[in-house]
Amino acid sequence: MGKGDQRTRRGKLYRGTYGKTRRHKRKKAEQPPAAKTSAKATAKDTAKATAKDSAKVTAKDTAKDTAKDTAKDTAKATAKDTAKATAKVTAKDTAKDTAKTTAKATAKTTAKDTAKTTAKVTAKATPKDTAKDTAKATAKE
Repeated sequence: MGKGDQRTRRGKLYRGTYGKTRRHKRKKAEQPPAAKTSAKATAKDTAKATAKDSAKVTAKDTAKDTAKDTAKDTAKATAKDTAKATAKVTAKDTAKDTAKTTAKATAKTTAKDTAKTTAKVTAKATPKDTAKDTAKATAKE
């Protein structure tokens, strides 16, 4: 295959990538030249290196723990605030809808009752009044 094939050595060389076909060379562990140092100097260097490493590890762990705690607290607070806001909005909407529905139903019922009552009164009053008026008119003549 040619340069464009990612699986061949030639393709790996062309792209500058590594993988199963083109492995990295292993680096030999470099050993510092044997210098004449005292035991005190070696102990100091070792102590400094150990202190730096432990400080790095401690800082990383502290940062991770702090981030986790902050994330948990933020999530809890956000959940509570969201729940409260949703409850308020839902309560307001429910109250508005209930009020509208009740008002409409009351208006319809009141209009129907008023119409019925007016019709009954008119129906009852008209024949009697007409009869009375007719009797009065006849008596006057």
